[in-house]
Amino acid sequence: LNMLTHGEADGLFTIKKTSEREATMLFPKTPLIVQDYVFFVRKGSPFRFNGEYASLGQASIGVVNATSYGGRFDEAVKAGKFARLDAAPTYEQTFKKLLAGRVDVVICSRLVGLSVLLTLEAVDQVEISGPPSETTGSYLVFTRKKDWGVVANRLDQALEAMSKDGTLARIHRAYGF
Repeated sequence: LNMLTHGEADGLFTIKKTSEREATMLFPKTPLIVQDYVFFVRKGSPFRFNGEYASLGQASIGVVNATSYGGRFDEAVKAGKFARLDAAPTYEQTFKKLLAGRVDVVICSRLVGLSVLLTLEAVDQVEISGPPSETTGSYLVFTRKKDWGVVANRLDQALEAMSKDGTLARIHRAYGF
């Protein structure tokens, strides 16, 4: 992020759009992927997300350092809606804590979480609890230190064409979207 902000990197894959980031980064109009942020629990866990954060208020929630899980979740954190957040540097470490019973719940995008669980060979030990916390777009972004406007517009055009002809849907299905 620092390299992108200072023009030392031309682009970054993938990132969520915020007003702060838009000030220093050029976002195309179209996200590359739309992600559901969900709560993962060990099978048989008493913790169930019912769409309201109060349902997980007493759970220890595994998160990754300096990661946003969408505006709604971030606001709930600021408002003190959760008893305990347990931060780790990577999703793999966060899921290892869940599997070991050191946290009750992990919030993560569905796709990243399932990928990590596959790597850990633990898909059968964990389930998604409740509806998505939030759904948000993830973008390929460009530095504003150089003029990437034409490239961003071409990316939007390509994504629109791929959406219309079904290419995006085929790619999404291939990766479990």
